Amino acid sequence: MDVDGLSGGTELREGRREMVAGQIKKTPYGEIRFKLKIDMPGRVSEDDFKKYMVEYGEILTAAFKS
Repeated sequence: MDVDGLSGGTELREGRREMVAGQIKKTPYGEIRFKLKIDMPGRVSEDDFKKYMVEYGEILTAAFKS
């Protein structure tokens, strides 16, 4: 997804590894936009970055469960 800077992929830039992702949900009242930006040191490998994102995703899932 690439809406309003939501790439969903990682970028290695200026010694930092960054990911910006999100969702847009249209409702009768307007759009709800959820954006998440992850910024880690560039020395974190792509594999470790993905591992940390999976762990963080599990934390978010648990936090938003009803």
